[in-house]
Amino acid sequence: MKAKMNITLENAMVYIGIITFAMTLAKMLVITPLKDAISRLEVAIEKLGAQLARIDERVDKQSERIAVVERDVKSAHRRIDDIMETH
Repeated sequence: MKAKMNITLENAMVYIGIITFAMTLAKMLVITPLKDAISRLEVAIEKLGAQLARIDERVDKQSERIAVVERDVKSAHRRIDDIMETH
């Protein structure tokens, strides 16, 4: 025999209470920690972005300095070659 299930107002209230409890529990155990972790990741990504910008700036400055040194070395080699040719 198939049992007939009647949903009464009392049963509906119990089901709503159970569903509400389960959703609250899921929010507390899953959603809130995920939101916190995502917030911390956002902060970490912002810090990394700022750090990368500083590194890029330093690399650009070093590239400029290297170019100056290379130019000066090339000039010095020419002068040395000129001196060596005259002696």
